Amino acid sequence: MKKFLLLFLAFLLLQSTRAISSSDVPRIMRIEGVINADTLQKIQRELLGWKNQDPIPAGLIVLLNSPGGNGEIAMQIGRLLRQKNAQAFVTGHCESACVFILAGGVVRAAKTGTVGVHAGRLTITSRDGEIIKEIDASQSLENSFKLTSFNSMVNQYLFEMGIRNGLIDVMLSYKSKQTYKLTEMEMLEFGIVGFDNEYLRKRGDLFALLPKSERINRIQLYNRTLSVPKLCSSQSNDAFIKCYESVLLGKIPL
Repeated sequence: MKKFLLLFLAFLLLQSTRAISSSDVPRIMRIEGVINADTLQKIQRELLGWKNQDPIPAGLIVLLNSPGGNGEIAMQIGRLLRQKNAQAFVTGHCESACVFILAGGVVRAAKTGTVGVHAGRLTITSRDGEIIKEIDASQSLENSFKLTSFNSMVNQYLFEMGIRNGLIDVMLSYKSKQTYKLTEMEMLEFGIVGFDNEYLRKRGDLFALLPKSERINRIQLYNRTLSVPKLCSSQSNDAFIKCYESVLLGKIPL
């Protein structure tokens, strides 16, 4: 009897752990303001042990509204979000290092004029990521090497995320503090908006199994998803999820 009780308690503990570590309801994370070490630590805490069951319309939704910050940290966040099959949407603006987080999504969508890029810069920043001083890399061989190394890291990261080569060229051509706002055509051409190919295939298969009234093909899934920032960006978390689902299922016209 005692052995049975212990096994039963162990089963309850296992079920409880599963309930905590996974979810079949959508989860929203908002990344706003300057990207720094605190941003990464907060995301790591929130996603620790969490498993994405990827329900409709999504499992993990990341809403972006950031002027940028630490590029290396942004790439760490992007890799973490890619592991969790995050869907990333720009609800305000996404500039500089924020673009690396956007690139990490298996789904990436933004309105025209909201995504800004520029060349990497060497800076001294405060603990919260605010720039205190910019360093002229051309005045030191060591700093020049650091900037070259960072650009190489960015190029490798974008390749890893499936972003096409042209984006790094555009970034490197804008060396000012002001960002260059990508056009709709450029975002599509470089793949900074779109789907991870394997994820699109899997989601397309899922939507093909829905009841006939809700069934959509991959082209419809792609087009409707990319329209979400335009139709749902000003919503609260719960309202965003409902709006996103309504767009996918054709209840809100494009």
